[in-house]
Amino acid sequence: MVKTFTGKAKELWNTWDIRVFVLVSLFFQTVLIFAASLRKRNASAFLGSVIWLFYLAADWVAIFAIGLISKAQDASSPSSSCNPHQNYDLLVLWAPFLLLHLGGPDAITALALEDNTLWKRHLLQFCTQVGSTLYVFYQAFSTKKLWLWLVILFMSIAGTIKYAERTLSLYLASLDRFRDSLLTDPDPGPNYAKLMDEFSSRKEANLPTEFDLRAENEEGDFDFEAGNHDEGGDDDDHCKLEELDYVNMVQEAYGFFVRFRGLIVDLIFSFKERNDSRNFFLKFETKDAEKAFEIIEIELNFMHDIFYTKVVLKEQLHVLKDHLNIYYLRVPCLCLIIAALTVFEIKERRNYSGVEVVITYILIGGAIALDTYALFKLYLSEWTIATQREREKKTKDKWSAGYWLCELAIGIRCLLRRFPIKLRFLQRRWSETISQYNILDYCLREHPGGCMKCFYCIGCEDMITGCRYVKTKKYTSPMRDFIFEELRTKSKRAVSPEITKNICSARGNWVLPFSIFINLREWILDVDYDESLLLWHIATEILYNLERNANDEDDDMSCCVHCLTCYCFKKKTTWESNIKLDYAECSRIFSNYMVYLLLRQTTMMSAVADIAQIRFQDTCAEAKKFIARVGLESVDKKKRLKELCKKIKAVDTFIKPEEVKGDKSKSVLFDACRLAKELEKLEGDKWEMICKVWAELLSYAAIRCKPESHVQMLSKGGELISLVWLMMAHLGLGEQFRINKGTARAKLLVGK
Repeated sequence: MVKTFTGKAKELWNTWDIRVFVLVSLFFQTVLIFAASLRKRNASAFLGSVIWLFYLAADWVAIFAIGLISKAQDASSPSSSCNPHQNYDLLVLWAPFLLLHLGGPDAITALALEDNTLWKRHLLQFCTQVGSTLYVFYQAFSTKKLWLWLVILFMSIAGTIKYAERTLSLYLASLDRFRDSLLTDPDPGPNYAKLMDEFSSRKEANLPTEFDLRAENEEGDFDFEAGNHDEGGDDDDHCKLEELDYVNMVQEAYGFFVRFRGLIVDLIFSFKERNDSRNFFLKFETKDAEKAFEIIEIELNFMHDIFYTKVVLKEQLHVLKDHLNIYYLRVPCLCLIIAALTVFEIKERRNYSGVEVVITYILIGGAIALDTYALFKLYLSEWTIATQREREKKTKDKWSAGYWLCELAIGIRCLLRRFPIKLRFLQRRWSETISQYNILDYCLREHPGGCMKCFYCIGCEDMITGCRYVKTKKYTSPMRDFIFEELRTKSKRAVSPEITKNICSARGNWVLPFSIFINLREWILDVDYDESLLLWHIATEILYNLERNANDEDDDMSCCVHCLTCYCFKKKTTWESNIKLDYAECSRIFSNYMVYLLLRQTTMMSAVADIAQIRFQDTCAEAKKFIARVGLESVDKKKRLKELCKKIKAVDTFIKPEEVKGDKSKSVLFDACRLAKELEKLEGDKWEMICKVWAELLSYAAIRCKPESHVQMLSKGGELISLVWLMMAHLGLGEQFRINKGTARAKLLVGK
């Protein structure tokens, strides 16, 4: 009985193994090509897990299927389902399709930034799989059917091109190669040794000699002070603000991307570049913050495409950029697949029947459909709009077919943006959500036990914590306008390198009045950044929960319903445009977001994190101990956080906790309580000041994160801190601008 069942199972496997795997491979490619574009606009962990699974499984399935086809050549095997006289020819025909699948969709070449670094591994895999396909192609010659190996030849060429594109894209997008592509030729400067030898010899001859120092008129030569203007002047290279429509915003973003992509690999820039960018963005008022940030979002989108898609071929290879076009690679592949379909349709397909013929048509049809979709998606992308200005400068022939094809693409793109019923989810360029992680809420919640501890043992603690304790809030237009106004105000005051450095190093002291700052100094500058952030987070949470009324929850709920409508359908209302920023709510959102970055995105915040994890653990331990002592079990779960804040604030903190407990424990719980009591004494709109402090803490971290960490987050829905980082760079707030005087040329003048 068992042997009979085993024999039938083995026979079923031998009959359907190759068929199933080639169809599964096609299914994976279909899912990836549609899901890949969603990952940059959705921060969902579930979507990320699905893409991760399909990305890794797609290569494995295709490679395994090629191996099965190679093995199936042994027609003498009694257990083989492949009869070389009937259907083995079609199985051989499937191998090039699997090579095409290994080339992957254009929309996702790398799952993470580290995949680009591992391009050598993919190169080895490319060589082995092309070799396997060539072996299968060699076996096709034994059939003596010219049409069959002609079809295989067409598909093998198309598959090799696509697979080579993927491998080359990974190589070009690796950080080392990307940095090398942006470096200019070495500049030794003037011959200092020769000049000084001549000077010394003339001095020894008692000839009156002096230096005539003159700076070269190079692009990098620019005076910092002369280039600073409060509102910025009009520049012929930029579009006027009143003429800034969608097309111009894309072209402006592309121009900034080309000039400032060196930010990703820590290159330095001249003050001329700094002031050109700064003057352009200073032209935007607070009411124009949406346009300013849309330019930033488009530029980040270009960064995403360079590192995670095949667009890097067009940008990095000067041959493709100046003489050909990326479309010239995509169109031949599609034509080869169509030619293969034509030959297969005309010739001896009637000699075959059954499932293999159906699967062959599915593979060919799927390949044509996916390549056509990829071609049109690239054609209608913002890259076409971005490069149109350069195309206009290079050619005066506006009657060429290429020019009008690009104009048609731009028209279609603009028409789609004005479609009356359009989901904002499909239009946005990042998730437009702000992740929230609250320490006191974390301490109040019951931690998983029982079988859930098994997941902790196998390394899933981080994933479970993220699902249970990390929430999201919508990124609203009042928040955007507030951030832009804060950065714009600082940029206008950054009139010298020294002032700029002081602004960039501020952690709350720049926005607070001096009299208030003196009282709060010990929680701002006298502590490390990570400790200051945790202190302000708990203090903000205490004040927020104690000052908020119960009716606020109902107001927030109605607000969320309205926001959800605007979030799903991109339409502007008078209410949305005129709503005022709730500083208390905004402060709490920024507070929870910064703690999320500090504790959950440790790689991104490594430059400022210090011993944040130790402080977090000690603070949680003290908070849980305090909760157990005061007893909150009888309190309703929805009111426990507010009650906990009351209990914490009621503790007498006249003596500093450090003087009572010592400094072994790094808990900041009751130090934050002392800060909350000081903030409560502030006169005027204290929440506005607290909100400005949080904006400054955000900007402080933004320019200190490693640039590649911002790029890493682009494939995971993006982060608000990445927008702040790039906006600060364009407003001249950063330490990457170091070329001021340029190259000087000295001449020796001999007196009479």
